[in-house]
Amino acid sequence: MIQAMNIHGEIVQAQFANKSERYFCPVCQQQVMLKSGNVNVPHFAHIKSKDCFAHIYRKETAAHIEGKYKLYALFGSKYASMEYYLSEIEQIPDVYLHEGIALELQLSTIPAHLIESRTRGYHSMNINVCWIADYNSLNINGNILTLNYFQQSLIHYPTRTLFTLNIITGDVYALRIIQVTGRNQYVVTQLKIDSKDAFLNTLNVPCHIGKDYVLNQHEVMQYIRNCKRKRSVLEPTLSVLYQLRIHHNDVPLQFRIVMMEQLYLYTHPMLWQLELERMVQTQSFTLQKFLEIINIHPVARCYIHDLALCNHILEKYYRITKQIRAKSIEK
Repeated sequence: MIQAMNIHGEIVQAQFANKSERYFCPVCQQQVMLKSGNVNVPHFAHIKSKDCFAHIYRKETAAHIEGKYKLYALFGSKYASMEYYLSEIEQIPDVYLHEGIALELQLSTIPAHLIESRTRGYHSMNINVCWIADYNSLNINGNILTLNYFQQSLIHYPTRTLFTLNIITGDVYALRIIQVTGRNQYVVTQLKIDSKDAFLNTLNVPCHIGKDYVLNQHEVMQYIRNCKRKRSVLEPTLSVLYQLRIHHNDVPLQFRIVMMEQLYLYTHPMLWQLELERMVQTQSFTLQKFLEIINIHPVARCYIHDLALCNHILEKYYRITKQIRAKSIEK
């Protein structure tokens, strides 16, 4: 942790602490030690980890401690607090903005369900949480961003934005998702956040820019090749293509649609659209089955109701497929 109480009950940041004085954990009141020097980023550590009753403070890397300092510097003490303890949910955001916004810098990979549970904890207190990813670990090629499952957990879904921190330079960036081009690939615009106002404007203003996408033949074949590499007759996409009697080289356009709503889903768009067609043809469709097929990301569920999203996706999908069929008839 990067702040503790002195003997007068005052909160002191580690970078301003004196090794000759005594300091205490603001959560469990047990004594902590100051660690600083040429190698260590200034921080406090429990003498015994079990001293903290809630085990709130995990062992942090130097990069994480330094990152918290850099985030805090963007806002300053007038507008933010570091390691503000929320006793009701036993969570301590890295930086807490006085507007009711928690900033969580997540440099290490943790399970998506932990991101979900912590997000729901903040929401239970009407606190808007913003997870911040490690900019240097992202796969960015021009304006194309490819995320893994964990990184998808850090998206701020209401604004379709991934907030990031470059640990080396200290720069904060907002990556706005303006188009989804696959299961985990996105077209983004990059905005440098250099002030409190710039951050709040990005966090509080929904992104209305966005357009749907149709996979081209090359992208379809690449996906099919990836399915074949699994070398399993049970591979779901190959199986449903066989059941629908659709050849790999001739997948109709209505099964290649990538809607902006794909942002919330983990199942590949081709797979859920083919499975939907199979259920319709076999008269086995139910909303519950469709919900299981599309596989909504657990963190996205913190922001949108499952069935509402299902209905919205179905309505939009059939509207788009109707337009595709109408154009094919005109030709």
